[in-house]
Amino acid sequence: MKTLMTAGILVFVLTASPGWSQDYLPDPDTVSRKVTVDAIYPEESRIVIDDKEYYLTGPVVINGQEIPAGGVLKVLRQGQKLSNIVAERQGQDGVLVLKGADIL
Repeated sequence: MKTLMTAGILVFVLTASPGWSQDYLPDPDTVSRKVTVDAIYPEESRIVIDDKEYYLTGPVVINGQEIPAGGVLKVLRQGQKLSNIVAERQGQDGVLVLKGADIL
């Protein structure tokens, strides 16, 4: 009984958390469509995909494999096609931080 109550409380806390379901979602502008890497700025840890700026602050899941931010800059190339972009808004400015993508 205690296990069931603990599980219920945990589910409630995780789903009721303000940022849980809104911050880490697929980017609605790029879900399930092909997008292009426009530019890569390694010195700023920034990448432009279909005219939107994304920052690399931590590991990114590329094709299901977690890659460190520095490695992502070596894997992605200008002109490359991507899909299923996942990003998270961070900071007071609400900058987009790239969390995942699939290379086509």
